[in-house]
Amino acid sequence: MKPMKLALFATLCLVGASAAQAGLSGQPRPDSATEKALRRAVEGVTGGDVAAARGDLLLALEKAPASDITELIEPALVDAQAYSGSATVIQEALAKASSSERNFLLYNLARTHLLRARRLAAASRNAPLNLASRVAQQFETKFSDPALWELAGDIEAERGEPEKAAPYYDRMAQGGGSRALGKYRLGNAYFRRYLFDKAEKAYLEGIKADSGMGKKLKHWLYSGLTSVYLQMGREREAGDALIQSGRVSQDDEKPYRLRTDAARLAIQRGLYRPAAEYLRVVVRFQPDDTEAKALLSAASAGRPPR
Repeated sequence: MKPMKLALFATLCLVGASAAQAGLSGQPRPDSATEKALRRAVEGVTGGDVAAARGDLLLALEKAPASDITELIEPALVDAQAYSGSATVIQEALAKASSSERNFLLYNLARTHLLRARRLAAASRNAPLNLASRVAQQFETKFSDPALWELAGDIEAERGEPEKAAPYYDRMAQGGGSRALGKYRLGNAYFRRYLFDKAEKAYLEGIKADSGMGKKLKHWLYSGLTSVYLQMGREREAGDALIQSGRVSQDDEKPYRLRTDAARLAIQRGLYRPAAEYLRVVVRFQPDDTEAKALLSAASAGRPPR
């Protein structure tokens, strides 16, 4: 069996951004003034005024060295000048940092390189990923913040090195991070390398683990497992996993969007009944989801999606 195209799945594997978006594990978000400075920096960079943005970015780093700033600067990283300028400013802050601040600034620098890589075509990602990996190797090994090890694993996974990513994700779990999230990310990395047996094992281990992240992660894990089984030609198990991904249902405290990519693949493989059962759940929770409605119509009619 030829593997199906993985582009859609690979894109969706990036869903679930850094666990540190609200600040590194145990660390505060930047205060409102610092966030405003960062937003000014992003506006300046994206508007072409990198020099003016530099002061705001350096100020934010000095005021909140222990927080994750990358979520805010990520939109600007599509621009090469903004990327190189942001990385240079973080390096300037590193030169002045205390030992207690160093790991957090290294995190910001490594993640800046990683996010830049994700903005590039696959053939152009090696340079920023190599930089990210070199920065991550400078993390203090005695330091237990799980966000650091999550990032180190993400870098290796993005490089197509799941075996190198695995110990970092284990370290993340040992430091108090989510074991299930690590297994999900590892399963995605194996999937992209067509190592479907290993991807299945990682997803199943993630499902059994205590996620600590509510129902959304379990939904993602079952969706990943569905895609694996479809690739392996195990249609019955794929249908069961797809239905399970819908039975996870919603999380009242942290509502999330149910995915439709695995359902589309299931319909393309003729798994109309489980796809329809799953999509009815999606439409119930997401009545505005026109794609889910179209897929449900196709599955109910027993025809491929348009």
